[in-house]
Amino acid sequence: MSVIDRTRLALLLGTMGSDHDGEALNAARAAHGMVREARLSWPEILEREPPASNVARLRGDVERLLGHCRCCRLNPWGRDFLASMAERSGGLSPKQAAALERIKSKVARHHGRAA
Repeated sequence: MSVIDRTRLALLLGTMGSDHDGEALNAARAAHGMVREARLSWPEILEREPPASNVARLRGDVERLLGHCRCCRLNPWGRDFLASMAERSGGLSPKQAAALERIKSKVARHHGRAA
């Protein structure tokens, strides 16, 4: 199942209550497009919480990567990103997941192994 930016989705759903019909319709279409792009259904979105195992794996990955910050010469943005991910209690947006994968790849390359 794909990851969806629940914060952005919530903002779009809130905009659907706009007094401006065009704005509300555009928000509804954008929200539906996000769900379709993530290959999810509305019931899956409404019922779905990140599985505890995924959150635990994310925390483990982040803690491991934080331990490599100095030896792999991660830039300040990368260190700050990892620190913010260590405090998360839920899933990742697609953009965050991609950034985490880039950092994992950089660390793996530095240590001479696959990500």
